[in-house]
Amino acid sequence: MRTLIEHLEFAFLVDADDTVVRDASILIDKDRIVDIGPAAEVAQRHRGESFDRVIDGRMTGICPGFVDSHVHLSETLSRAVFPDNLNTRAWVFHWAKPFYAHITEEDEYWGALLGITEMLRNGTTCFIDMGSQYDPGITVRAMEKTGIRGITGRHAAVRRLREKWPAFPVLVGEAARARRS
Repeated sequence: MRTLIEHLEFAFLVDADDTVVRDASILIDKDRIVDIGPAAEVAQRHRGESFDRVIDGRMTGICPGFVDSHVHLSETLSRAVFPDNLNTRAWVFHWAKPFYAHITEEDEYWGALLGITEMLRNGTTCFIDMGSQYDPGITVRAMEKTGIRGITGRHAAVRRLREKWPAFPVLVGEAARARRS
């Protein structure tokens, strides 16, 4: 499938000259960019060719994919669970460690997939992950499913803490109720 997106407001080329092309066009063949540049020049180079799709790019722009150089995919599911006003020690030992003692490998897979999906939707195409609570293969499976590029590994924290914090789900429920009232 050949797609031409024409008359983009801008295209950041991220080359040695930090080129910004105004009124740009980009030609994509299947999943590869085959041409990008000023709209008039791209049109000239591909005059007489047919495209499966032509998209008007006015009021939009294009830039290379973003790289997230510090992400915690294994922590995606904990968003909005912990209070925002904790110091690091309290966060780690009173909230994070007990919470992750109750996360399963399947939970971590779905959390990683959610985090990756959000990154892709917002333009991030590559990442460095701090590591899995279990096996890095969990995150790698989510990466393979989506096609994102990234580096992951094993989390440095102690893996199984459920014995130390068996009542954590009850504590989280109580804390959530207290925050709502």
